[in-house]
Amino acid sequence: KHTNSLNSLNNKHNTNYRNNTTITPTHIIGIPYGAISIASKVAYDSHLPFLIIRKEKKEYGTNKLIEGHYNKGDKVIIIEDVVTTGNSIKEQIINITKEGLIVDHIFTIFDRRSNITNRETLFSYNYTSLFNMDDINQLHTRMKDNPYNPLYRVLNIINRTKSQLIFSCDV
Repeated sequence: KHTNSLNSLNNKHNTNYRNNTTITPTHIIGIPYGAISIASKVAYDSHLPFLIIRKEKKEYGTNKLIEGHYNKGDKVIIIEDVVTTGNSIKEQIINITKEGLIVDHIFTIFDRRSNITNRETLFSYNYTSLFNMDDINQLHTRMKDNPYNPLYRVLNIINRTKSQLIFSCDV
């Protein structure tokens, strides 16, 4: 049973994970370093084991790239905090599949990419993001008449300067 955290990652989209009973992930894995805390919370709430993937293999101790107990053929859900180009996820997918794990779904909190026609796949994998630039732009449009709102000011700076700035908040 996959409880609130995993389902809330997909509550914006009523398809894919929540309604697909054939998806049976065995592990949650977070992309270092920003998504590790989010992925560990989702794993805890979902009663699924959490795997830690390193940016690079340790040259001492266990010499592992992925820490945790798993078997080849296990299905993982990847969680990332922010996608700009997707390169971090792409690099880690290579590492994950080299270890014999199967990527079942990718979830991100925020997708910075704009003008994307297919937001349901990333590198041919099932993909869901909670928020994207279209959401931010819609929010900005709704708040444009309220310059006293602090969020309006942040969004105005992002749009005016064409900044790569992203805001952070507790989830």
